Amino acid sequence: MDIEYEAMPNGKVLVVDNKDMSLYIAKGMLSLYGLQIDTAKSGHEAIEKIKYNVYDLVFIDHDHMMPGMDGIKTTRKIRRLKGGYKKLPIVALTANTADGTKELFLANGFNGIISKPIALLEMDKMLKKWLLPEKISRRARANAAVTDSEAYNRFMEEIKKIQEINTEIAINRFSGSKKIYYKAVNMFNKNLVPECNKMAAFLSALDIAGFTISVYGMESSLAAIGAIELSKMAMELGIASKNREFDFCMGQFPEFMEKLLLLRERLCAIFPEAETVKEKEPVLFSPKLKP
Repeated sequence: MDIEYEAMPNGKVLVVDNKDMSLYIAKGMLSLYGLQIDTAKSGHEAIEKIKYNVYDLVFIDHDHMMPGMDGIKTTRKIRRLKGGYKKLPIVALTANTADGTKELFLANGFNGIISKPIALLEMDKMLKKWLLPEKISRRARANAAVTDSEAYNRFMEEIKKIQEINTEIAINRFSGSKKIYYKAVNMFNKNLVPECNKMAAFLSALDIAGFTISVYGMESSLAAIGAIELSKMAMELGIASKNREFDFCMGQFPEFMEKLLLLRERLCAIFPEAETVKEKEPVLFSPKLKP
């Protein structure tokens, strides 16, 4: 389904997520509408920004267990602020699609939910539902999402050769924007080794809370770029870590890590600039990881 990108230059939104990759993807999608976009990486930062800014819509991630407060606790505090914050539209971003999830969020002060990885079509519907009419120009914008250059076309041809990535699923989430998808994959590749090292460090230190947050963040990033099977592996690790199944995590993590690093080798062949910095990013992980 094609999207009519209506201009919303007078609209102002806040995106709350503690992962840079998730913030980038959300900002890339929202930028297609000409919106004013602010970001926050914690519930506390979000509340401070809401106190001193007027937002038309707030998107809050709930899955990554942001430092200090999760999405539900953050929303409850926003609703208790003095002023008109009980009517401020707040939308949850969540990968949890279990029965009753929507009802849970609505009961805790949210106005709606968008499933993750975010699909641009869902974002479009939410913007048009909650932004006031005067914030939306009825003059449809040019469909910027499909005016991609030859460089992005070449990128798509190359990434289709990587067996771990389903480009058809991924590009549909970005409503066909090869440019946004290119930048999202490039950011993923640049951050992959540091994120892998974080997961390894948390697990080796038996910091199960830190490992859970980190591996779920990886799950979301993998799903966003179309690495579906690897995303499922990350989800299994996340579920196991939440259940404190140490043996499962210790047993499965080395294989997961090796597959991530193999994916990075293939991505570095597509992004030449990555080759120049690869040697500066030592991988701290060892397949013989022990508690």
